[in-house]
Amino acid sequence: MKPFVIDSNGPPRPADKYDAPRYMADKSTVGFHVMIKPAGSACNLNCTYCFYLSKATLPNGPGLRNMSDETLELLIRSYIRDVTASDVVFTWQGGEPTLRGLDFFRKAVALQKKYAKPGQEILNDLQTNGTLIDEQWCRFLKKNDFLVGLSIDGPESLHDAFRKTKDGLPTFHKVLRAAGLLRRFGVPFNTLTSVNRMNAAYPLEVYRFLRKELGSTQIQFSPVVEPKGFELAAPRWKEGFPLPGKDERRARPQLPLPRAEGVLRACTAGSGENCCRSEAAADQEESVGLNPCR
Repeated sequence: MKPFVIDSNGPPRPADKYDAPRYMADKSTVGFHVMIKPAGSACNLNCTYCFYLSKATLPNGPGLRNMSDETLELLIRSYIRDVTASDVVFTWQGGEPTLRGLDFFRKAVALQKKYAKPGQEILNDLQTNGTLIDEQWCRFLKKNDFLVGLSIDGPESLHDAFRKTKDGLPTFHKVLRAAGLLRRFGVPFNTLTSVNRMNAAYPLEVYRFLRKELGSTQIQFSPVVEPKGFELAAPRWKEGFPLPGKDERRARPQLPLPRAEGVLRACTAGSGENCCRSEAAADQEESVGLNPCR
């Protein structure tokens, strides 16, 4: 017989997979990952390849809405309650999450401390374009042990090709400044590079810039593809630019080479077998509930 759930605000209903964490909590360890978008699709940049900016104008969509204090507390309380693994990871994304300002994140950290369970570690990471990061942000991020993901597409000419402000101005030097501040304040950060038709032609230049000039020791690549015809629309691997061999020092930083090579080839050759996705992941906005990642 299928179990039923009695919610506080309605009649009994059949249980579904989203009810599983709370009912399995006393039977096994439950861990899942929530990506939180406190500003929805709002962003201070206008990146050419961004698929998410248009969400604000979707018919019957959420529009430009910030997460309310009530939703924030409900999310944090419920998430910590239902995860029974040794750590709970809050991933703040967007849009651009730093648009919410430091007061919002101070409130989030305070709520995490309020609802934290004994022996459970609360972790935070923040994916940002870096343009609003200043010394005050760095002090907060360092104090609260945030891991930062910095979006940058390579050297100046490659980065500024698509990542521009609303006024069409370049952003490279603002991001470079953010990286310098993060290093100076000892805030750990990794980099996220969108692989597109321009920087796909210069894989070694991009890699060397991220590793040697920016100092990134954890590098992520995300392919920019069309919604249809993946094999035809994905950035193509450019012949004559072999990837480092597994025993070469230039193959480092701290990313196992078979994985790094697989990601790079997937991004530049139209092969998706190494795409990183988790079935136990979801994103949370103000008005649309939890959405499983695809």
